[in-house]
Amino acid sequence: MTSEALQERLTRLSEASLRINESLDFDQVLQGVLDAARSLTAARYGVMTLLDDAGGVRDEAPTRSLFEWALEQEQHEGALAGAAR
Repeated sequence: MTSEALQERLTRLSEASLRINESLDFDQVLQGVLDAARSLTAARYGVMTLLDDAGGVRDEAPTRSLFEWALEQEQHEGALAGAAR
């Protein structure tokens, strides 16, 4: 990794940290963490699974991009189904 690439990653990580610390709202912070992780790893999608005290799945929190993608797929499939009628 070049010095410039490393500096860019550190800058993005610092910016993500600042965004995360701007809110006390759990859902907003969680979304910020997911968005930052996705951006820093150059991932197209991301999902975080939250566990309850017993170790069961409490909730799944997809990144906005995944949610938006799912909506687009649903709309596209609906349009295809409508066209086939």
